Amino acid sequence: MPHDLRFDVSSALPQQVAQGAPQWIAAWLFMPPHIDPEQRQTVLVCLHGGSYDKRYYHLEVPGCTDYSMAAHLAEQGNIVLVFDWLGVGDSSRPADPAAADRHVVAAAHHAAASQAFDRLMDGTLYPDLPALPLLQRIGVGHASGAMLAITQQAGFATFDRLVLMGYTAQEVVREPTLELPRERWSSRLQRIDEHYLRLDRQALRTIFHWPDVPAALLVADDASAVPLPAVLAEQSVTPGIVAEDAARLEVPLFLCLGERDVSPAVEHESACYASASHLTFLLLSQSGHCHNFSSRRRDLWERIHQWAALDRLPDCRLEHCA
Repeated sequence: MPHDLRFDVSSALPQQVAQGAPQWIAAWLFMPPHIDPEQRQTVLVCLHGGSYDKRYYHLEVPGCTDYSMAAHLAEQGNIVLVFDWLGVGDSSRPADPAAADRHVVAAAHHAAASQAFDRLMDGTLYPDLPALPLLQRIGVGHASGAMLAITQQAGFATFDRLVLMGYTAQEVVREPTLELPRERWSSRLQRIDEHYLRLDRQALRTIFHWPDVPAALLVADDASAVPLPAVLAEQSVTPGIVAEDAARLEVPLFLCLGERDVSPAVEHESACYASASHLTFLLLSQSGHCHNFSSRRRDLWERIHQWAALDRLPDCRLEHCA
């Protein structure tokens, strides 16, 4: 079971955003069964996508098993932290949500991740964890969470490696292909109030999920939808909004897209990351946009674990895996 944590990020935010109110990032901590403090520990910090919260990485569904990427990676020996975005889930809501754009939210997430790393190193993050002086820091983002991870890494160099899933540095496809109805993503966003939107998950099932996803999971997925900050929703589908940031990333990258996903041209994705020291690309077959709910999810999780465990990545800059 995950352990609840909270990180105070008030000092990392502009006054306009917080307006004097305390601001925090809520997180779940997943710990491996055994930890050797003398060995390097891999820490994965995970960011969900739009209309999701941290449950995207740990969804519990009656009658369905093994839908927790976080628990799976922890069982393999990794430390996993799953954040709620600033303004989403159990994290605080900014006084001025419109001012909390991708750069502001990335700054909040950097502050939270930095605190987590410091506390892991000095042994104060959680009572059952010893001091862990040797860390490999990996950022993980899905969909809009990948947009935020790219923004964060370009601005703060928080991580040693990045895993980017279900996102494109080109342009998020608003009119899905693959013989799907040609309907704009914006038509699936319903305004809740001035600052928050709700995504119509049922209308996007064909993009989000492969046909073999269990009905009980689809119901749970719809029920788990949370309000989405309007400013981040708009930015996440703005063509090329992270193009410059993506081109500047120098760390090793693991990219994953589903067979049915949001990229306009999968074959051009790797070119968006021209400065990356290494790039592994996985096109996950029989998967929609939400890879963690697909029948191939364990293949993805194991690929990520194996990639993270490598001390030295292959010499080739671009590696495709199936």
